[in-house]
Amino acid sequence: MKKSTIISMLLGVAVFGLLVFLVFNRFNVDQSWNEEVSGTGRSEGIVMLSLSSSDDTDGVIRKLYDAGVITNRGWFRDFLSDTNQQLRTANAEFEIATNLSYNAIIETLRQNATVSVTIPEGFENRQIIDRLVDEFGIGTRERFEDVIANHEFDFDFVRSLPLGADRLEGYLFPDTYVFYGNESEENVIARMLGVFDMRTQEIRENLTGDLDFHEVVILASIIERESGIEGEASIVSSVFRNRLREGMRLESCATVVYFLQIRDQFQEQRYLTYEQIQVEHPYNTYLHAGLPPGAIANPGLASLEGAANPAETGYFFFVWNAAQGRHIFSRTLAEHEAASAIAFG
Repeated sequence: MKKSTIISMLLGVAVFGLLVFLVFNRFNVDQSWNEEVSGTGRSEGIVMLSLSSSDDTDGVIRKLYDAGVITNRGWFRDFLSDTNQQLRTANAEFEIATNLSYNAIIETLRQNATVSVTIPEGFENRQIIDRLVDEFGIGTRERFEDVIANHEFDFDFVRSLPLGADRLEGYLFPDTYVFYGNESEENVIARMLGVFDMRTQEIRENLTGDLDFHEVVILASIIERESGIEGEASIVSSVFRNRLREGMRLESCATVVYFLQIRDQFQEQRYLTYEQIQVEHPYNTYLHAGLPPGAIANPGLASLEGAANPAETGYFFFVWNAAQGRHIFSRTLAEHEAASAIAFG
């Protein structure tokens, strides 16, 4: 046999051996990856994991690795990237199994983490749900809507409210809340109602006048959306109270914005068109006298106190003056038209 032939055969054997090695090694890597991602390649056990809200992603991954929850930090980081997932952490200490799948590890971290959620004054229920679900991953929109419409809550002010989609509008108190990532929709709403109950107890106990508490909440929601300026709530309240007493329509732009759901558009528009205020709807206070059937937002404490305790004024009108950064209040239509001409320039 020629020397060249022998060399060719040896090279062929070497190449074949290399291919076999690469295929076998790739099989082992794939198998190890699958076992690591699924958790089946790790021993069964329970460890304590301590996390801090200051931990970044690499810090959490290092703690998972040190605790034996994962065995390959790079693979876990790649899995997060490939599946477009993020880790949510907070100050928490909890037990975690060492043979969980990567998805189960991420979910466990999410469930044991807490998030701080701020609900601004004047948010509508739909905006609160959007913030909880879309921004913080708490619950589902469908379940929140069902809980708000139908769930029984042990609060006196809720029992008298008719079931329906708008039932709790006005009663989810604006505040900053800390929720667990796996907090149920029922608990979230109950927490907000509990704060409302606590913060409005004095108002309910000392309420006098011709409006019941539900009507005060409705009026407060209109005040919140019409004004929101510190120190104006009781004055704006007096305008609406005076109009109600005289049988005048409230003619509140905020009620129309609510049922048309054009809040974002109206913030730029700053006024309603004639066609918009002519749309027939129970909440249209340009067409219907009295208060609307329900609240149009969730008012803060100042608006609730202002609605319950209006100032004593002779005002029947007000208009926003952007140049002065406040509302101009008027006693007569002529005064109001003059103030409006200046405000709208």
